[in-house]
Amino acid sequence: MSIPPSALAAPRPQRHGKRVAPRRLDEALNAEAFNVGEFCRKHSLTQDTFTRLTGFSARAVRQWAKGRSPSSSTQRRLAEINRLFIALGRVISADRLGQWLQKPDGQFQGSTPLQVIERGEFDRIWRLLYEIESGQPD
Repeated sequence: MSIPPSALAAPRPQRHGKRVAPRRLDEALNAEAFNVGEFCRKHSLTQDTFTRLTGFSARAVRQWAKGRSPSSSTQRRLAEINRLFIALGRVISADRLGQWLQKPDGQFQGSTPLQVIERGEFDRIWRLLYEIESGQPD
């Protein structure tokens, strides 16, 4: 099962009785304001885990932690990570996400969720979220 594309769009706001085009969540998130330190603290992640999670170099992550603004393509990737963590936060408390990422899981054939993300298999995490929230396993 997959998550429908409509689930990725923010609600359509009403303006003067007319519908406004939907905004995608990654556009709605202000990726420029993405604060690595705050994100790591909120989700109990080390900077090393954050580096593995994003797939960017440790040097780049250190620069962002010091306030350097990431490129627009990087901002999109960070928005994707943020969107995933917002969704995960609906089923796992934010302060336990770092611990969950490191724990091998039978849903992922013994891999940790972090390893699944590192392999670029975000769809497996999204599928797990869908199954948990809908109560409809595959």
